[in-house]
Parts: sequence; C-alpha cells; structure tokens
Amino acid sequence: MKNARDLHHSFPNYELTETLYQSSKTEVYRAVRSIDKQAVVIKKLLRSESATCDEILHFRNQYEIAKNLHIPSIVRPLSLEACGNSYALVMEDCGSVSLRQYIQSQSLSIRQTIAIALQLSKTLGYLHHNRIIHKDIKPSNILIHPLSQQIKLIDFSIALQLDRETTSLADPSQLEGTLAYMSPEQTGRMNRILDYRTDFYSLGVTLYQLLARQLPFPGQDALELVCCHLSKQPIPLQELNPEIPQPIAQITAKLMAKNAEERYQSAAGLQADLQHCLAEIKTTGTVRDFEIGKLDRVSQLNIPQKLYGRETQIQQLLAAFYRASKGKGELVVISGYSGIGKTALVRELFKPLTQQRAYFVAGKFDQFKRDIPYASLSEAYRGLIRQILTEGDDRIAAWRDRFQAAVGENGQLVIDVIPELELLIGKQPPVPDLNGTAAENRFFQTMVQFVFASFSPECPQISFMDDVQWADLTTILSLRSILNLPEHQNRLLVVAYRDNEVDASHPLMQVFAQLQADGIAVTQITLEPLSVEDATQFLMDALNADLLNIAAEVVQPLAQLLYDKTQGNPFFLTQLLKSLHSEGSIWFDFESNIWQWDIDKIQQQNITDNVVELTIGKLQKLPPETQTQLQLAACIGNQFDLQTLATVSQQSAFQTMRSLWDALQQGFIAALDRNYRAF
Repeated sequence: MKNARDLHHSFPNYELTETLYQSSKTEVYRAVRSIDKQAVVIKKLLRSESATCDEILHFRNQYEIAKNLHIPSIVRPLSLEACGNSYALVMEDCGSVSLRQYIQSQSLSIRQTIAIALQLSKTLGYLHHNRIIHKDIKPSNILIHPLSQQIKLIDFSIALQLDRETTSLADPSQLEGTLAYMSPEQTGRMNRILDYRTDFYSLGVTLYQLLARQLPFPGQDALELVCCHLSKQPIPLQELNPEIPQPIAQITAKLMAKNAEERYQSAAGLQADLQHCLAEIKTTGTVRDFEIGKLDRVSQLNIPQKLYGRETQIQQLLAAFYRASKGKGELVVISGYSGIGKTALVRELFKPLTQQRAYFVAGKFDQFKRDIPYASLSEAYRGLIRQILTEGDDRIAAWRDRFQAAVGENGQLVIDVIPELELLIGKQPPVPDLNGTAAENRFFQTMVQFVFASFSPECPQISFMDDVQWADLTTILSLRSILNLPEHQNRLLVVAYRDNEVDASHPLMQVFAQLQADGIAVTQITLEPLSVEDATQFLMDALNADLLNIAAEVVQPLAQLLYDKTQGNPFFLTQLLKSLHSEGSIWFDFESNIWQWDIDKIQQQNITDNVVELTIGKLQKLPPETQTQLQLAACIGNQFDLQTLATVSQQSAFQTMRSLWDALQQGFIAALDRNYRAF
C-alpha cells in the first residue's frame, strides 16, 4: 500500500492537497492564525505512514463537496492550509457538539426530536436537489447547538455527486458507511441500485434511536446487522415508548421501509408530515392520527427496481439454492433474449446468500474472447479471492491453508490464471514442464481441486456464469466433468445464455442433455417477455400512480404503446421510458402535481422499435470526447481499468476520468470501485 506522500505523486495531474501528513499542532495553528474567524476546528491529521488510499479519498471527497454547499445547515470548510509537509482542513467552530455526544447527557423530548428531524429533512432536500447523496446520516455526523438547538450536517467523506450508484457484494467490514444506520441497498446485498432514498432510511434509523433511546438493530456482528437491515423488522416504537404518537411511529417506519419504493419519495413530503406533527405537539401536546405521505409528491422519474412477472422463476431459483446449500450441488440454466432480465433474476439470490453466509462468484463470457480458455472462471474466482482478502486474519489464514493444500506444488498453474491467489498463498515454485495432454490434464485437475476447495458445508457457494453462449469449447466441456465429480457439493451453479443465439447443434445444448442423462439435478428457467399487465404495473410504479391517485385505466394506453414498441422486454421498456422522459414527452406538471403525457404526440413521434438504435441515439448526444473514450473502452472489453484506458487514449488518468463523467452519470458505465472519486 502506498503511503500518502507516494499517492500524492501518483497523480501528477491532480493535486491531492487535502491529504494530511504528520505535523505538530503548533505548525497547524501557526498556519491558520491568519484566518479571520474567532474560532476554528482543525480536521484530523492523516499520518503519512498509515494513511490508506480510502482515507485519502474520503478526506478529499468531503472537502470538494462541502466547500460548494452554501446553506447554514452544512458545516463548510474554510480553507486548506499548508503547514510544512502537512495540510489541515479548517472549519468554523460554531459551538455545536455532535448529536451522539449530546444525547448521552441530555434527554430529548418528542417535540425536540421532531424539530431535529424536520431540520434534517430540509437539509436532505437541499442536498438531493443538488444531486448529492450523503450516505452516512447518523448522530455523530449531526451537530446540535446546545442553546439554539440548530442542526448542522457534517462529514461528506463518502457522499455521492451522482443520481445513483451501483453497489456490489463485499465483506460487511469493508462497506462504506456505518452498518447500524445503513440502508439495505447500501449493503450491496439487494438487487437494487442505490439512490437518494438511502438517506431517508438512515434518517429513519436515527429518528428511531432518538425516540426509543436505542438502535433498531443493536447487534455487533457485521453480517448479522446486514441481515437485520435486509429482512428483520425492529421492535415497534410504541412498545418501547407508549408516549410516542402513532403518526410519528408511522413516519419512522415509512422512512425505514426495506424497499426504497415504500419510503418517502421526496424530502418535501417528509417535511410536510413532520411540520404537521410539530404544529400539533405545540398546540395540543400530542399528534392526532392523520394520513402520512399524502403530500409526498415526486417530480422526478424513479425507475422501479423490483422484478415484474417473475414470481414463479424467483421461487424456482430460491428452491434450487436452498437444496444446494444443504447437500449435493445443483445446476440452474436460465435462458432468454438479451435484456429479458436473466442477470437481474440471479441477483435476487443476494438476500438468501447473506443469511446463509454463502459466497457469490460471477464471471461473464465475452463474444470476442472465445479463444481464451477459462476466461469467465478466472474472472469469477479473482473476485472470490478479493472477497476473501477483505476478511479477518483468522479467516484469511484458514483459506490460505485450504487453497495451499488443494493446489499442492502446482499452485503457480492457478496463479497464472488467477493472479490474486498469490496474495493469499504467496509465491509458488515453478512447475515442471509437461507436453501435450499431460500438461492439459495436470492443469485441469489442479483447477478442479482449487474450485472444490472454495466450497464446503461451512461456506456454500453460488457460481454465476453469464452469456455462456459465447463460452469457449474447453469451458463448456469441463462443465460436465466438474458436475459429475462426487466432490461437487454445497454449490449452486447458475448459467445464463441467450436462447436466440443458440440452436440444437450448439455444444452447450449437447452438454445440458448429457448432464440430464447423467442424473445431475438441472433446473431450467426460461424468461418470457412481460405481459401488458406487467408493463402497466411497471409504469404505474414509475409514475407513483398510487401516491398521486392515477387510475390504472389512465396509465393503460401509454403502457400499451410502450409494450407494443418493446414487446415486453424489461430493458427495452426501461430505456424507452427514460428516453421519452428526457425528451419531454412525459413530464411532471407542478401546477397540478401530477404526471402528464400526450399519447397522440408520442404516437406521432419517430420512436424506433429497435433499442440498439435508441441507445446509439443517446450515445450520440454525449460529448465527442466521451464517445471517443467509450469506443476505446469497448475495445478493451466489458470491464476496463482507468489506467489502461488512459494509456490507450494517450491522456492522463485525470483527463480520461473527466471525459467519462457524463457516461457515468447517464448510466452507460458503472464504477466497480470507488477510486473514481480521486479524479
């Protein structure tokens, strides 16, 4: 790991002046003494020998975001000051203390608690309006003035300046944010993209804690906390404190809904309910029952992230997983057209695999890399090793022994395919040269032993191989050999392919037939297009029809048009809806507080039935430099790293990332880690 000083020089085009090196307090105060403030607070120092890349990125992120927020409820940094070889982030000391510290010595009344929540809702409204997601709302990041009770929000170290973020599976101890206050989607264990509504969940946990004087899920085990956020309901507030009015308990529960679609959809709607509660408490001392969320209006299009028309297929997949986790391995084959939702269906396993403490490994075959044997297997198990390397020392040691015993003296063969393994088991001796079939057999046996070492009753595993219609022949043929071995236990293997690109003569079909003849448990799931009814429900949810009292018969003509254009393909349906909204064919009328569209105008438009042309049209609206970078990235593959792309484009990493920013914001690419914030 590079220290802070080394990292500073790793980015010559971007000065990480926010990085704090070792310095004495005397130097810091000498550097900031010219600031025209009566009181300042000095942000923490990061020692050069111990600062991690994440700490440096977090520190830089909070400075870059907070310095541009011009509202009283945000503590903005005053300056960055150099002091010798160090830097300090200087902020005004307004005499406030953290809410966490305050409630340890003071007891908040219900009225005070609602007043605090109201101030926070207004702050979140400002942030979300400016496309900022805080991601770490909690009492220690909330300042309160002991006399005025004014609230200020701090710590934007992991905040996002994007509308949404794709989360991924990671060890709970490595997640960004604070587990006790983290939304289900922020854990990376839900089939959901993270958006601004994650802040509402964290605010709900904070409100619950202030009202109940305890956290909703007080456990200490990281994975246990994740499971609680995913599927467990907290003790009802009124059981812990009967004095809490029912509407306040309902507001808190709505904020903490597991699915983002069931929470408040706007800060304005939350403010309206909190203001009503506060006014009632001031006048009557309590809050009478009323319909919460009535004024929760949404003026932005929120694409639903739940699956439609897939209830039977989800149950089939879950049943296969539970059978595999209890004993013999099983194969699930998912087929369907491109964009039909095969990958989205597999992600429905994220919740149960967390409860079962199972591992998830995934690889995707590339149409243009068929000449590389085991490419998908390599991708999948490189991801598994990275997961393992984030675990505790005892777990890492156990995995090291397990894998070393499995590969024996042939460890270098696996490292050649999965380089990350060397970080776990160390350098391995060279293997003797063999020729022809002998070398192939040795490699295959070593890889099989390595794969089998990765799953057991203690650590069941889900392996997902996507786009297997493009798999190399070696990998396809190896499926039968691996699944027939008696060691193949406690593992669910899921493969997905595009059935419109595979016929009966394809080697994949032959292997599937052979497996069934061998008596291997095979579950076949075919995904069909959505029905018109599914498309109508999708559109009603996207437009918040229930909330806005829009009847199904009003939405149905538009849903039928979208269905006709997309033939019920979920991906195509989503892209067309986004396109119509971005072009103004579907809009939110602020005067009537309802979504509007002109069905005749939409029908007259030259809307392509081909989603490829639709996507190309959206790509062509990107800046020319962004289009060029995406073309080069596509030549590298479906995944690429910034440094390689920068080298190919003959630009700095900073310039390359800036060129990609529009593509990242519009969802053409997704960041696989958080290092993009360094630019």
